[in-house]
Amino acid sequence: MGDSRFRAQTGEIPVIGLSPLSNGAHGLRKIADDVAAACENTGFFYVRDHGVPPALVKRVFAANQAFHAMPIEKKLELQINQFYRGYVPFAGSTLKTSSIEAARKPNQSEQILFRHELPPDDPEVVAGLPLQGPNQWPNEKDLPGFRTLISEYMAACEGLARQLLVVFEQALQLPQGFFDPFFERPTTNLKLLHYPAQPADRPEDQYGAAPHTDFGFVTILAQDNTGGLEVRSRQNNWISAPVVPGTFVVNIGDVLARWTNGRFASTPHRVINRAPDRSRYSVPFFMDPNMNQTIECLPGCCGPDNPSKFEPVVYRDYIATRLGTNFPIRKR
Repeated sequence: MGDSRFRAQTGEIPVIGLSPLSNGAHGLRKIADDVAAACENTGFFYVRDHGVPPALVKRVFAANQAFHAMPIEKKLELQINQFYRGYVPFAGSTLKTSSIEAARKPNQSEQILFRHELPPDDPEVVAGLPLQGPNQWPNEKDLPGFRTLISEYMAACEGLARQLLVVFEQALQLPQGFFDPFFERPTTNLKLLHYPAQPADRPEDQYGAAPHTDFGFVTILAQDNTGGLEVRSRQNNWISAPVVPGTFVVNIGDVLARWTNGRFASTPHRVINRAPDRSRYSVPFFMDPNMNQTIECLPGCCGPDNPSKFEPVVYRDYIATRLGTNFPIRKR
């Protein structure tokens, strides 16, 4: 399964090349088989040959560092709003609704969040619906070209995620295009994360990101070479997911696990910056369904001998519950 050349580096997490997608149905089946096996086991895999230009990724990491190097007063001007867009200061989030464990300490990180861009006259923005509102961007004078760059990167990641939708359809033996209506207006989220260096004698339960599963459908992660991402194996051990040059880390979230009735694993993971002398930076992109879509067991994932483990839920209601207590927000 996947690319064995990197298995020693990544433990149980396979590396899957997407270039066979250009070989038509045969190539799609091969990738889908590899992805299905990864999702049923670790819930994590790396992708290479993904089509996102390395130079673009490099520029986004430079922008990440530049943003977090700004004075705190500047960053606080963008503090997270009721639409869950904006800056979360260091130790400003706690995974209270984690499906793994309730964190006792705040995450040792700071971040800024950007979501799908909607015009002010969009009906859902006018109606004041959850998550449907404006992004908060740094002043162009402070970070020239920042908004254009981040928007370009989000578009590139969405393009990759849409390739993966086709792979997931094949992996789940669904008709081609099955997911299209669910992602006509996707809920997207990009985070620029900064994990400052931590002391070697940090408390055992102090994390950059406490153990958790992701809320949504799929996560596409770019990470630097500091290390720190760890994934819980089926044997209940924590295994490292180091950077593999030229790849993204992909993992599925609770929405896809719920959709597949638990067939695909939404796997616990955590971040610990073990480097005592340098920061860690990462850039996760999340793509989730339309806000108004109902998530219920997919065809073929439940039946008389395998009843659905989850009640149908509207994605809007689901995500509002999961987000609501993890981030303190200002009603503004």
